[in-house]
Amino acid sequence: LFWLFYLQALPILRRVGNRTLEANILQNIGHMYRSLGQSEEALSFYQQALPIYREVDNFPEQRLVRSSWAAMTLFTIGNVYSEIGQSEQALNSYQQALLIFREKGNRSLEATTLVLLGDIYSKIGQPEQALSFYQQALPVFREEGDRRGEARIFYNLASTQRTLNDLPTALQNIQAAIAIIEEIRDQAIDPEAQISYITSVQNYYKLQADLLMD
Repeated sequence: LFWLFYLQALPILRRVGNRTLEANILQNIGHMYRSLGQSEEALSFYQQALPIYREVDNFPEQRLVRSSWAAMTLFTIGNVYSEIGQSEQALNSYQQALLIFREKGNRSLEATTLVLLGDIYSKIGQPEQALSFYQQALPVFREEGDRRGEARIFYNLASTQRTLNDLPTALQNIQAAIAIIEEIRDQAIDPEAQISYITSVQNYYKLQADLLMD
């Protein structure tokens, strides 16, 4: 029942004017509801925290850092909307988060958000839009040295290009993805870690086989 203590703390924090901790408490209550599968309640608390985080992010000392509480809250809101199938709201939240991540220079979260935007457009049947976001994410993952992220992008590109019937390009991209995952596998010293990793990306090999059959 720790969330009851959070609720009791809120009016005290509001009275003393501790805006950052107030937003943190609201977000923690949102996390609690989300863990219980109560998405609407979670969204309500995230949305209460968001304007406070926007206010706090404008404090002079916070403007100088690469993190943004508002962007992370928008990102979380986008995740919840995506989970409950509200794609338009998810796209809107991710787009707002993306702008802030770019402004702050947070390249890793920029790339992740671009992928999620692409995934939603793919899910709602707009492969050209999905392709655009995946293509934007690829150089960011390369810049960050994120080889797993790069492989994932090549897989997503190949899957989307297959949908668009661009089979030669799709095959080229899935082969690029497999080359990266096999490089990652070979760098793992523990044989069990190698097996575990390759097992987790079996869908890459399946897509390659499907494309060859096509």
